[in-house]
Amino acid sequence: MTLASCLPSAAHSEDLECLTAPVDASDGFGYSLAATGRTVLVGDPQANTVWIYKDGEDGFTQTRALQPPAGSDAAAYGTGFGHAVDMDESGALIIGAFAEDAMGVVPRKEPGDGFRRLGEVFVADDPEGSLTQVPGLDALTGTEAFGFSVARTGNHVAMGLRVIAGDQYGTSSVLLVDLASGARTRVSAPTPESATDFGHALASAGRILVIRSAWLAPSGGGVIHDLATAEQSVLAFPQETPRAGFSVATDGTRAVFGGEATVIAKKTDDAWMVTETHAEVNGTVATGGGRIGTLREASRDRQLGARSTTPSLDLTVIADGAAVSKRLAAPGHRSLGQWPHRVLAMGWDFAVVGRPTEVGTCKLAIVRMQEAKEAQGSNYE
Repeated sequence: MTLASCLPSAAHSEDLECLTAPVDASDGFGYSLAATGRTVLVGDPQANTVWIYKDGEDGFTQTRALQPPAGSDAAAYGTGFGHAVDMDESGALIIGAFAEDAMGVVPRKEPGDGFRRLGEVFVADDPEGSLTQVPGLDALTGTEAFGFSVARTGNHVAMGLRVIAGDQYGTSSVLLVDLASGARTRVSAPTPESATDFGHALASAGRILVIRSAWLAPSGGGVIHDLATAEQSVLAFPQETPRAGFSVATDGTRAVFGGEATVIAKKTDDAWMVTETHAEVNGTVATGGGRIGTLREASRDRQLGARSTTPSLDLTVIADGAAVSKRLAAPGHRSLGQWPHRVLAMGWDFAVVGRPTEVGTCKLAIVRMQEAKEAQGSNYE
């Protein structure tokens, strides 16, 4: 595989295949994404649904709509299911249900912060399996919010927690649950300063869990937790690096941190170390098909609240230490280049990109990387 083959050769709508939303999807279609092999999970918390798509000879088709089980809080609440999604290489999935409403009062710390909240986490063994609720989380209700970030690899599931009452209000941690044994472990932020966003983004593969910790140091950082040994590695990025760590990804051997730069770490000589820093590559990160991808807005006018004159996104793929970027413009589909919530997931031979919070006909698009599929041959799944 050459680096040039990682991305399409042009930058116009013919490169982009719209991931068509079902007729009963909401404006929140694509708020969260996960992909593995030929399967994509699309979270639609406003519709209380997670849509499953599979790739075939005729492209991606929607095969299933997952909704919270009857009797769950998410079913009663009516929204929030699919706020966060993840899926491991085997297809085992996890879905976070999260919502909060201010209830017309000014938020405050005590007694309670004035919000009505939903928090639940569901799992299934595969995209066709039955959903079950992760047990034992009721004790957290009223004291900690959860369901806003999730990750899964095998029987290991992780979820971010945020304190919503008491002296530690606003601080965050991560709860690990072993679905086989029922064992639970809480991972705390390495410093008080980093507790404000610790675990608000999670990624897991193989035996490692990568945890967002963007405020660990002036230039950001992250935490890598070994799920087999419980060893925790804390990475504070060098002072000269633009802040990274807001977005995280992993393929099981590399930990990737996105933000104002992209930082890649690998384990060498029994220690995790930063091996690559791409200061010019910023945005949301994902891994798939042996690649690292980042997605950012094409115009920095977005930061000033002005509409971009070029409704497009920049997709960058990093391979073999080098980075190649392509501008993805879909004429008529402003959703590919508007608003601050951008999403990215990567399968074996494709990336899913979008701006789901913009009203439009194409909220998510598929970018094909055809050579990867041809190289995989009969082993492609």
